[in-house]
Amino acid sequence: MRQGQRKKMVIIVSIILCTLFFYITSTMAENEMKEETIKEVQDKLDRITTEEKEVLEYLFAQAQEIEGLEREEKRITKEIKELNQGIDNLEGRIKDQEMTYEKNKKNLKKVLQVYQRMGPGSYIEIILESENLSDLLQRINILRDLTKNTDTLLTTLETSRDRLLYEKNQIHERLKDLEIKQQELKETLTTKAERIKEKEEYLAALTDDRESFLEKLTNIETMMEETKTILADIAKEFEILIKEANFPEDAFIPTFSFLTVKGSIKEEVFNDILAERKTLPEMKITFKPGVAELELPAQRLFLKGHFNIVQGRYLQYEVTEGSFYNMKLELETIKDLFSEGDFSLDLAPLLEKSTIKLIEIREGTMELTISIKLF
Repeated sequence: MRQGQRKKMVIIVSIILCTLFFYITSTMAENEMKEETIKEVQDKLDRITTEEKEVLEYLFAQAQEIEGLEREEKRITKEIKELNQGIDNLEGRIKDQEMTYEKNKKNLKKVLQVYQRMGPGSYIEIILESENLSDLLQRINILRDLTKNTDTLLTTLETSRDRLLYEKNQIHERLKDLEIKQQELKETLTTKAERIKEKEEYLAALTDDRESFLEKLTNIETMMEETKTILADIAKEFEILIKEANFPEDAFIPTFSFLTVKGSIKEEVFNDILAERKTLPEMKITFKPGVAELELPAQRLFLKGHFNIVQGRYLQYEVTEGSFYNMKLELETIKDLFSEGDFSLDLAPLLEKSTIKLIEIREGTMELTISIKLF
């Protein structure tokens, strides 16, 4: 019996080990195939001739514009849907408010008529004329409000109704604007698509390599998606970059004044820090007057921008222009590339309680003005 159980256990363990081995080897093979595919695509794009590049630049620019407009259309469509839901909710609230308002106004009118007819006498008759218990309770509540401040009750109801009506009108106006904009987007998309089609037809008439150009454009889009993933990983690394960096003693060159300190950091220091992070791809930062350039050679990506101060402790890299395989990137495409996260440097570990007041980028250096807080 024991021998049979032992044999059964050996079989089960063997099956598990075989399954794990198959999974690991298949995953490794899949990753290797992916890396080979990416490398092949890169090699193809690196071999593009000058003439092909001119054609692809045009097609790439058009494709970027269309993709940007499609993203904008989706955003507007989502806003319209949300606004429609908001209008439905408001209409229900307005209806309930108006019913309450009219009901209270009617009851108040009845009470005031009786009150006027009787003069400043007792309220007992008003209460006794109630038709049922519900009417009695309403009259008692209304008389209570009446004795406190009748005008306040009416004003509150009217203000509430007017506010809801105003909000509804505002949403309707906004909805009209969005519908107009959506229509404009659709027309623009149609025009852009027609231009792309015309260009492709033009290419087909001039050369037999139309499919080759389309393949190259697809390759560019493939590399764009790969680069987007890489940038998302870099963004995560940037969040902890300063905290885990090994700064040399002369990395920050300070100049002190009353409650402020100015300090400059050379681009070489940044590049050394980036090079130390083995989880980061090869990157190079260059400081020029008012501009911070960032290059990812392996990804054929070149970016230009500046740093913004966020909450007095973060330096957020804002990209204003860039190129991919020496082809211009549109702003909407750049925004999409960084949709998973921006490059933000958290300087809190260095600042402690102090805050960044000003940042200036000069030739080869970045200068920070820091407001010192001792307590």
